[in-house]
Amino acid sequence: ICNDKEENVHFDVMNGAVKVAAHTPGDINEDGKVNLRDVIRLNQFVAGWNVKVNEGAKDVNGDGKVNLRDVIRLNQYVAGWDVVLY
Repeated sequence: ICNDKEENVHFDVMNGAVKVAAHTPGDINEDGKVNLRDVIRLNQFVAGWNVKVNEGAKDVNGDGKVNLRDVIRLNQYVAGWDVVLY
C-alpha cells in the first residue's frame, strides 16, 4: 500500500469497512471545483430551497448532519482557512 507520492504506508488490518467516495467533498454543484458557487448552493439547500446537490458532498464537517455548520465550514475552506472537508 502506498500514498499519492508512492511512499509505503504502514497499515493494520482490523474488522470494519472501507468507504469509497465517488465525490469531492464540498463540490456541492458537481462542477469539479470547490468554490463560492458551492457555498451558495449549500446555503440554499440548508434554507430549504429545492436545488440539486451532490448528496455525498454535503456533510463537509463530517458530523452526519447537513446544516449551517457545514455552510460555515465550506465558506471557511473557500476563503482559504486551514480547515478540512469530509
